[in-house]
Order: sequence, then structure tokens, then C-alpha cells
Amino acid sequence: MAFTLRLNEEEEHNLQAIMKQEGYKTASEAVRRCVNEHLPLKSYKDEYLRIKESYTSLLKALEQKKQAEDELEAQITQRLAQLDNGEIEILDGPTALQSLRKRSLDRAQ
Repeated sequence: MAFTLRLNEEEEHNLQAIMKQEGYKTASEAVRRCVNEHLPLKSYKDEYLRIKESYTSLLKALEQKKQAEDELEAQITQRLAQLDNGEIEILDGPTALQSLRKRSLDRAQ
């Protein structure tokens, strides 16, 4: 790829200073090395892909969490409906213990 680089006086002075400091013989060499050394596009792409993968993984986890919450909410709603319809009853204390013993004996027989 060929291109023309237009620099103002300050940029040209900075480029010449870099060339002198780094030992570059031509402006093209200085630009090429700066691009290769200071803009590692592959590492940016790799980092982007890693972040994208993490983001996708988080989205999947959030979707699974939402699904689990929806299922739990449906089960709770179903149980509340059963409770309202008298299909199940809440027993407390000694009554619950007696009911559990009776069920255990019924199952055993």
C-alpha cells in the first residue's frame, strides 16, 4: 500500500527526531516500524475476540439465570394455585409431624 504522508512543521520535526533517535534512514522506514511496533493490530483483534467471547458467555449465563428464575416463578405460582384450590395444605407444628407420620405409615403398608 502506498500513501503520501503530509506533516505540519511540528510533526515533521518530531519525525526527524524519532528517525535520529532510533537510527531510521528514511521516513518510510520510521513510519513502517512505528506502525509495526506501536499498533499491533493482531493483539487488538485477539483482545477484542477474548472480550467478545467473555461477553457472549456472560449473556448465556444471564439467559440461563433468567430461565431458572422464570421456572421457579412458575413453580411458585403453581403451588400457590394448588394452595388456593385446597389441593395442598400448610401444616404447622404437631399437626405437620402427625401428618408426616401418617403418610409414612400409609406408604409402608
